[in-house]
Amino acid sequence: MPSPTAPARKVSANPEEWAESQKYELDYWKNSWPFRELPIAELQEQRNRDARWLLRSLGFTTASDYAFEGFGGSVLEVGCGPIGFFELIENVTATAIDSLMRLYAQEIPYSLLGTRGNATYIDNKLEDVAETFRFVVCSNVLDHTADWMEFLEQLTRRVGPDGELLLVTDTRGNPAEGHTQVFSPDQAVRALRWLGFPNVKSTKVERGLSEHCDARLFLRVSR
Repeated sequence: MPSPTAPARKVSANPEEWAESQKYELDYWKNSWPFRELPIAELQEQRNRDARWLLRSLGFTTASDYAFEGFGGSVLEVGCGPIGFFELIENVTATAIDSLMRLYAQEIPYSLLGTRGNATYIDNKLEDVAETFRFVVCSNVLDHTADWMEFLEQLTRRVGPDGELLLVTDTRGNPAEGHTQVFSPDQAVRALRWLGFPNVKSTKVERGLSEHCDARLFLRVSR
């Protein structure tokens, strides 16, 4: 039994701190993201470079500057921020959502609700998305949700019968500002196996990235 002076244990599900994380996230994109002053065309190219980094890290092969072998069809990008990855990526129809999407569209000039390029931005919660998709993409989101295990379950429900979940997340043993969730790469892989996604098509773990991140997990899984 902990002593009376021991600090309260940080739990995985922490909706109170998640509200603070949301403020942190909005402030970052409005005031700190280094590319925020660029014209839309340059922002799209920057996000295309981000998409190339993401997909290559998950084992996809480049077909052109704007296409990847085996990556096509319907895509749900969860936690897209004010501008998502896939506006310029060919052979996809992307639906992009974020818990802050309406605020982004209202407060950030380069954000919008509606369609631009190959992406359509909608103001929906993940649990309200009824469709399933060929690919569900979630990058840099899981560790600052209100409950990472519940969120992971919601992600898997949106993956179609022959689809894949593409997940990139930082992991840590102690919460950091704006990132309340505590789990390891192995725990995330085990949770997905329990959720019916045992087939790991690609995985990579990077360590020693920063003092706030124990490891970064790149994971491509299917049923």
